[in-house]
Amino acid sequence: MKKLLSALSLLMLCIPTFSQEVEEIHVYDAISFVHALRSNRVVVVENNIDFENELENLAQYNPDEIKVYREYDKGDLKELVKMTNYPYLTMENDGMQLNLREVHNLTIRGPKGTKPLLRIQPRYAYVLRFTDSDNIRLENLVMGHTEGGYCEGGVVAFEDCRDVTIDHCDLYGCGMEGINFTRSMELKFTNSIIRDCTYQIMDINTSRDILFDNCIFTRNKEFTQLILRGSVNILFRNCQILNNQGSLISVSACENVKMENCNISHDFGHLGDIEDIVLEGCTIWGSFGVKEEKE
Repeated sequence: MKKLLSALSLLMLCIPTFSQEVEEIHVYDAISFVHALRSNRVVVVENNIDFENELENLAQYNPDEIKVYREYDKGDLKELVKMTNYPYLTMENDGMQLNLREVHNLTIRGPKGTKPLLRIQPRYAYVLRFTDSDNIRLENLVMGHTEGGYCEGGVVAFEDCRDVTIDHCDLYGCGMEGINFTRSMELKFTNSIIRDCTYQIMDINTSRDILFDNCIFTRNKEFTQLILRGSVNILFRNCQILNNQGSLISVSACENVKMENCNISHDFGHLGDIEDIVLEGCTIWGSFGVKEEKE
């Protein structure tokens, strides 16, 4: 038996191990940023990047490197299915949107101790939109729009994604919402802010295993702020939900939604479906400084 175990151990040592090398790339402008977005990379954003017309210029002058698709066009839809590990653009109402499909093991971050800005001009586009991707990390970034829009768009969106981490980021003033998480799983949104959005804070749809920890949601307005639909295992922990307008929360067909040790300042008449979630150690403040303890 010992000889057999020794032989197996030797065999395991002889089997080669395969691991993807992660390349670190430092970017300083919009063009180098777009070209750096690939799988198995750490993209370090060294400067503030204001995209303005750079995406349109890339599409016009470098059509072999980055293409524009219309997601309602059948021909383009067939091409999009084939997209792997390369950024592409879609035409939104008032400009281009940057998208990534089937990207794996990608980190986009600012240098330690800084938070560079990623800002786009189109009000109806997301700053970054990921599809069919996994192990995506956004760290130490400020992301938003030159001005807010309505009806559609936002800061970041994930569809059919897995293992997403957003840490020490500031998402602001978007076309509609801070984050959209659809048919996805394993989101960790930590030590971050969503502020000044024109419609809502978030839309979590048909997803699972989601954590918001030590976050601030403030000065967002208009409609329902926290939209949770058909999702499982959502936890808000140590969050500050302050000075937002509209209904606070909508919960439909969800399981295991909980808030722990959260501080909520919101009009008591517009708390929405607050009774449909589990509150532990939370404090809810009304318009006149009256607080309601929830255990």
